[in-house]
Amino acid sequence: MEGGECPWVVEWESTGWRTTQFWTEQNECDDPGEMPTVHFDGDGATGDPLPCKDYPGCDPSYPVRLCLYDYTTEYTGPHAMPSQWGARAAIDFFLALP
Repeated sequence: MEGGECPWVVEWESTGWRTTQFWTEQNECDDPGEMPTVHFDGDGATGDPLPCKDYPGCDPSYPVRLCLYDYTTEYTGPHAMPSQWGARAAIDFFLALP
């Protein structure tokens, strides 16, 4: 690391959003629409409520959920998992599967 930046930063537009588009298509969800450019409603600091969006129309056995938050003001680095709620969001997602 030099200058306080992580050299393996995932660029949202070129990889993160493309991954979301891939999984919504793969899982037969409705069109995901335009790329979100701001975090979702919800509390990105506490996760209450979670700043996540479930994409409609997906095969019930293969849902797609995207959680966005403003890491620049709430966490260090774009790879940072929100320690307050990241694990809970992942566990809730898997527990809700049929």
